Amino acid sequence: TNLPMDANYGVYGFLAGKDLGRFLDEYTPNLHFLGRIRMSSFVDAQQVILHWALALQGRTETGASLSDGSFDESVYLSAYGKDPLFHFFQVFFFVAKLHLYFTFEMYPEALEAARRAQEAAYTLEGTIWPVLLDFWAGLTLASIDAASDPGGRPPSAAIERSRASLRARAEGCPENFRTAYLLLSAEAARIEGRQLEAMELYDEALGRESLRDGVAT
Repeated sequence: TNLPMDANYGVYGFLAGKDLGRFLDEYTPNLHFLGRIRMSSFVDAQQVILHWALALQGRTETGASLSDGSFDESVYLSAYGKDPLFHFFQVFFFVAKLHLYFTFEMYPEALEAARRAQEAAYTLEGTIWPVLLDFWAGLTLASIDAASDPGGRPPSAAIERSRASLRARAEGCPENFRTAYLLLSAEAARIEGRQLEAMELYDEALGRESLRDGVAT
């Protein structure tokens, strides 16, 4: 069964799956289970993950919004947005928002979401959340750099920090993290104008993904 006790399990299902509809069908029942055992905070955290998927399906108020008739971002933030005891609930929210803002090319908003997630990321070291933060924040910065000065300067120090973090993880577990490292490295090469190297890195990343079977590599 899929009865997670926290949002880490939900996000693994979200990331590893290939069908958002199936993910929603399989994980929405968790809300009832978590409510039945009186874990209301984790109900809210699961709502973030589920509404992340709904947003990608175009089923929330706007493309980058998590809100709809059953979930309100402002209510979630008022409950978990300031209290240090709930910092890890902030990471769930702001990493999801980072990804959505990046997807819809809302880069200033993505950077602010990354900043807010980074403030609390220490609470979830050893989980997938800091990895997602490094990856999508790095891609956001790369998109900004590429647009402002295409093909002519070194990547920013912030991009290199994200890339170094992903490289260390990829060296320890390439099956899980090398694709993310390759993609950010390809973006760094593109910024510097090393187009051939960038294409080779993209190709390697795509090749790894073509071999995967529901497992992020």
